[in-house]
Amino acid sequence: MSIRNHKIHVIIIIIFFLISCTDQPESLEGEKLLVLEDASLIDGTGASIHEGATIIIEGDKIIRVGKKDDYLFPKDATILNLKNRFVIPGFVNVHFHVTPESWKEVMSTLLAFGITTIRNPGAVTGGKFELEVRSKLSSGEVIGPRMLTAGCLINGPSFLDNRDGFCPQISEKEIRQEVRNQIQQGFDFIKVYAHLPLNLLAIVIEEAHSHGIQVIGHLGKTSWTDAAQNDIDVISHSALGGPTWELVPIDQREVFKNNYFPPVTGLENYNASKFRFWRDLVKLDGPEMNKLISTLLDKRVFIDPNFVVFEAIIWSDDLNVRERLEPDYAPESMRNRWRKNVYPNTTNWTETDFKEAKATWPIFMEIIRIFYERGVPLAAGTDFGTPWITPGVAFHRELELLVAAGIPMLDVLSIATKNGAEMIGLKDELGTIEKGKMADLIILTKDPFKDIRNTRSIETVIKNGKILQPDTLLAYK
Repeated sequence: MSIRNHKIHVIIIIIFFLISCTDQPESLEGEKLLVLEDASLIDGTGASIHEGATIIIEGDKIIRVGKKDDYLFPKDATILNLKNRFVIPGFVNVHFHVTPESWKEVMSTLLAFGITTIRNPGAVTGGKFELEVRSKLSSGEVIGPRMLTAGCLINGPSFLDNRDGFCPQISEKEIRQEVRNQIQQGFDFIKVYAHLPLNLLAIVIEEAHSHGIQVIGHLGKTSWTDAAQNDIDVISHSALGGPTWELVPIDQREVFKNNYFPPVTGLENYNASKFRFWRDLVKLDGPEMNKLISTLLDKRVFIDPNFVVFEAIIWSDDLNVRERLEPDYAPESMRNRWRKNVYPNTTNWTETDFKEAKATWPIFMEIIRIFYERGVPLAAGTDFGTPWITPGVAFHRELELLVAAGIPMLDVLSIATKNGAEMIGLKDELGTIEKGKMADLIILTKDPFKDIRNTRSIETVIKNGKILQPDTLLAYK
């Protein structure tokens, strides 16, 4: 071989070597891959928008998240070009009481609004119905979000009410047996209610945790601080019935009947003077608030504010608020009842009562803003099952109220997705758009960072890797 030919041969080898060393698109194989390419991705982790993202789904799982040029796809892959579209994780509604009233249509409506997972934090019918709903959703017999559920609400001996959904307990033995019974029946959580005193609440938590089960609290007689110190996992409701009486100096608390303010039950018997008195006494920078927050942080207790339900209560004299929640998206029986009757919880409120409640509302919102600023973990829920709380619509209103409280939109989206998944114990399976997670995604036509209301601009919902269209899911309107 001549020297000249030898040099050419060496150059060719070098060129082939350099080509082999450069990044080549990964050739992907898989059954019926679904590819979302050129999307503006908001992955739910708290990161800013990833422009030009490609998300690859196989079956019900996300298998890759990267850029368009990183991959070569098989010919039978379904490819959706999402230029000028925004992709976010499916929403997690952590406070949704399932009721028998048109429940299949309600589940379908939730999916149409991008809610792919719900937590039922208390079996309002007793439990059997809720377990059946969970099973039918899981099997695909009924179209809707995946669902986790608690059993009947464990309450205190001062609330000996035999209504479905409540199971008042008196002794330690009864408490432990009720917790075991619910776990044996297959419930995902244990829920405690407002009349349960601290000594009995501590027993519930101890027994549930010994079986690896979380405890959810709708508290009243027991303070949030005491519940957190005893390792409760989640606390619901931030306004009427939230951390209110414990933020008042201890020598002033006796004015609040039943030692908690205001009572979520019995609101119709409430009066304006307590709102005024509380506003004068509460100090959001005082030692009571600091102790509460430090305990919540130390124990990593999740808070489920439910702003939307308290807005509905406090503004229940304003029918514009009801219509803003778009009752036409609710079952006909519900919306007819809501429009025909006065709001049941405030039937005896006077004009002054409403005025004082509205004047107190900014403090309730400020409490949650301070929680957020200090790092207390929050999730989003609506307390469906109460009047005016329209399925789907109310969740998006909850996100608006979190923004109005002073929480940045990027973090509100994480609260509605990633945080919700962590709260219910599924952070390794869903809540963010990452490799290995469940393929629950929402495709939006408008940028949610420009306006949180753009979370309503849902073009497509993907649940477990299946493409669903909102228009075909909506049961009403």
